[in-house]
Amino acid sequence: MTHVPLSALDGAELPIIQLSRSELMTSPESNGQKPQSLAPPARKNRSLRTQLLLVVNLPLALLVALFAAYDFQSSLDSRVKEKAIALEEEAKSLLPAVLQLQSRGVDDVQQYVDSVCARMQSTQSPGHHIVVELSDYETVVQANAHGILSSEALAAMQSSVVNRQPQFDADGSVFLVGAEANENAAVFVSESLSETRHAVFLEVMQRVAAILLLAAFAAIVASAFLRRVVAKPLDRLAATIHDVERGELGRQTQPLRTVEMNRVVAAFNSMSAALAKSDAERRRQMDKAREIQLNLLPARLETGNTRCTYVYQPADDVGGDYFDAITLVDGTQLFCIADVTGHGVPAAMCAAVLKALLLQASESFLSPAAMLKSINRYLTSITLAEDFVSMVLVRIEPHSLNVQYANAGHEPAIHVRQGERIGRLESTGGLLGVTNGSEWEDISLDVCSGDRLFIATDGVTEAADEDFECFGRGRLEELLGKLATLDLVTATERVWNAVSAHQGTAHQKDDITFLFLEFLRSSTAGHGTAISRQGLVAGCSSVPANTPERI
Repeated sequence: MTHVPLSALDGAELPIIQLSRSELMTSPESNGQKPQSLAPPARKNRSLRTQLLLVVNLPLALLVALFAAYDFQSSLDSRVKEKAIALEEEAKSLLPAVLQLQSRGVDDVQQYVDSVCARMQSTQSPGHHIVVELSDYETVVQANAHGILSSEALAAMQSSVVNRQPQFDADGSVFLVGAEANENAAVFVSESLSETRHAVFLEVMQRVAAILLLAAFAAIVASAFLRRVVAKPLDRLAATIHDVERGELGRQTQPLRTVEMNRVVAAFNSMSAALAKSDAERRRQMDKAREIQLNLLPARLETGNTRCTYVYQPADDVGGDYFDAITLVDGTQLFCIADVTGHGVPAAMCAAVLKALLLQASESFLSPAAMLKSINRYLTSITLAEDFVSMVLVRIEPHSLNVQYANAGHEPAIHVRQGERIGRLESTGGLLGVTNGSEWEDISLDVCSGDRLFIATDGVTEAADEDFECFGRGRLEELLGKLATLDLVTATERVWNAVSAHQGTAHQKDDITFLFLEFLRSSTAGHGTAISRQGLVAGCSSVPANTPERI
């Protein structure tokens, strides 16, 4: 007995995507289309530091704006009162001089008010203007230094004084006015309010700018503090979490600078340690489960006139594919391959049950169809409603090479005849575990020395690449035809290499198992062994080198 040489398999990557029958019928991949995500685009979140600064600075900006409005209005009111008093005092000081000059004539009064008004600087007294009413001459004298008021403006000024209002609108501007009068003359002194408003606005803006500079400095300090105390520690914690996500369970992170953050760190470190402990226990149990499942595989392949190679590659630590080789009570050889729905631990448990049921049935029956019926009767009573199994049984008479098979909803076995002719051994009944009382049919197969029978689970034909394209039955049959002239071990390696190359870097989603049988005339029975390398289990049985080519 010899092992399958695995030099061609060293370094071969094993990730494969497998689509179930229902997924192939309903998913976009079955039509060659890539799946499209229906999720809405992810919302871009702001950092904690940014949100905290916004929460602090937005209300602060609102308060500054309210303060600026209040400060402007109160400062303007105060400035207007001060200016109104100053204009009234100026009018009082001008009235005695006007009364003395009134006796000399209007021209002297005009020269006087012109000289006084001209001495007033526009920056300190913008739009300064003096108006004098002389009772003796029944005339109005206006200073010419800063322009004169229209008759409407004079009327508005006089009306505001009568109504004791310090402001009046005239010629599109707002003016302040102060007045002093007696029975002989009246003096009005006015100034434009626009420059006063502008001056007050500038003063308020200077105060606001100072506040904003202080706020900006405080924001910079707060940002640096948040980055040092919150952002950077959280980044380190996130990096550690990503390490745990990648499988580095048990990773711990350093304490942070605040009591609150250290509570998070302590909780994370405790969780990480618990995950590492739980994962170690899970791995121990999965290693034991893998040991048990590998022990279910046949340690010996009593072959007689049949040579056998096989490949077994679960998608997870354990799988739902099962194969066996049993010598029946009459000396005939029974080969079995089965595929449980799904993969992983639940499927592996069902596969273990299948082993027991097959051994029980093989002790009572010789017909593959009768064995399937017996297995199905017990399987439907102990499995869940959604669990079902596909299975192929092949019974071989060791001397005459009479072959009998039954197929319970499994992938068709492929009969490779001499001359590269291909035939399919289709299903002879439904799946196991669906309904009690199902029936199957035995089919006899005529084989010649050198014929081969390839039996595989759907993980082979449904192995998919990154574009969700399956390996397919057509490609498999074409490959088997081309390999018909090679020895069985080399052909087995070529099949595995082709499937592995097709799937590339795509993730393996289903278990991959296949048996490759070759019929030869021999009375010497051999046995096969299995070895494990990088999760792949492969093996073969041998026959004497001088075996005749035909029966």
